[in-house]
Amino acid sequence: MDEYSTTDNLHLTNFTMEDELEKEIRIMEHDFDYYHNIYVFVTEYFISLAFVIETILVLSSTCLMSFLIYKFKRLRTRTNYILVNFMVSSTICSLLVLCGCIIETFQSYFFTTYYYEEYVYCILILATIMSVNAMLLLALILAIDWLMSANYSNVLPKYQQWYHFVIIGIYTFASKDFLLFFVINNEMLLHIIIELLCTGLVLIITGITVTVLFVIKKCNRYSPEQSKIDYALVISCTFFLMWLPVIFTSISAIIVSSASHPMFYKYSIILIIITQVLSIFGLASPFIYIILLCKLDQNFKACYDYIFKKSLRNYTQYECDEDPESV
Repeated sequence: MDEYSTTDNLHLTNFTMEDELEKEIRIMEHDFDYYHNIYVFVTEYFISLAFVIETILVLSSTCLMSFLIYKFKRLRTRTNYILVNFMVSSTICSLLVLCGCIIETFQSYFFTTYYYEEYVYCILILATIMSVNAMLLLALILAIDWLMSANYSNVLPKYQQWYHFVIIGIYTFASKDFLLFFVINNEMLLHIIIELLCTGLVLIITGITVTVLFVIKKCNRYSPEQSKIDYALVISCTFFLMWLPVIFTSISAIIVSSASHPMFYKYSIILIIITQVLSIFGLASPFIYIILLCKLDQNFKACYDYIFKKSLRNYTQYECDEDPESV
């Protein structure tokens, strides 16, 4: 009797353990579906709409900046040409992110096979990384341009002759690995990981350099002639300040999502959504640059007033057409 009783108890214990395990699996699957549905809903509706609005603002800001430099000779300076390229790179990045968001939302309309979908996503990711690399390096050159103009006027003429080649070199450096993708497309994932590591290295170098230059600016006193393009350094610092929260949350999301336990899934989803929301503000930074230029530089403010017909008293047509300044 005791032997049968022990066997029954063992069977009941095993049944109870299996039942509890099955119940826990069902709960985890329910949580997974719940948070996944929240992510899909927020991404497809709210974040997609925000990306559309942000892209329109960025595109309008870049077009306005390009038009001002084209129209007014006073704004055709070396620093402003670098600034336009910087804003164009930001706009390209915004357009690529928006394309990726649209493709992910309506992927059933774009793809018929998984291989084709993976191929397009890899190209889109590499193109975005390329624009980010160009954006980072142009932000670095914009800060160095301030350093040269404010501190090294003796080498400024030679620097003015070569800055075009520096911009061309930045675009070449940013695009070389993207073009290499079509040669070694059989190892796409490895190529993307290498690109991301290189982008992280460029980000660290650029961030440290801009921070050091900002400290130099605060520690030294500059004459009005030396400080007239302070906006170049301010814009570089603003760029990193607006992207810094995105970097922290994205790193946190990667760390949390790498944990194997399912309970971390909901936290990784929350961090991913926060990262995407913060990236909207980071990508919209060219709109902030337009506001900063209006506040920090009288030439830009006068051109804004002239274009939008606010005031013509302080900026006559003669002033608009005078020769460009040295910096």
